[in-house]
Amino acid sequence: MTVDGEQVAALRARAEQLTAQLRQASSALGDISTRVQAVTVTATSADRSITATVGPDGRLRRLELTPQVFEHADARQLAEEIEATIRVAAEEAERRVLDTCSPYVSEESLTAFRNNDFNGAIRRMVEQLPGEDAGR
Repeated sequence: MTVDGEQVAALRARAEQLTAQLRQASSALGDISTRVQAVTVTATSADRSITATVGPDGRLRRLELTPQVFEHADARQLAEEIEATIRVAAEEAERRVLDTCSPYVSEESLTAFRNNDFNGAIRRMVEQLPGEDAGR
């Protein structure tokens, strides 16, 4: 089979186009990772005595209690209220992260995130990208 100059030029142009698309995707994923890692959500209890802030992984970053918490009937009720407030914040953080990532990453990565494997989810996203020299 003989390849003429026009075919070679067309293949080169297509390769350059694909390389540019891969670089753009790689850059977008870096941006997504930055946006995900910046997610923080704060939730406040109905009586405003408990405020919980979580990160993108749903882990508690800050817990604030007002003197009003001492009005709870017992320690168990207070603990349940704290847990519920943290859970609301964590669920919202998960929703925001999934909304940010879902257009760009595989279901496997999203599943890893849902299973609290935040680092694994980010690693899987990065692994799906070609290396810097993939287009060379």
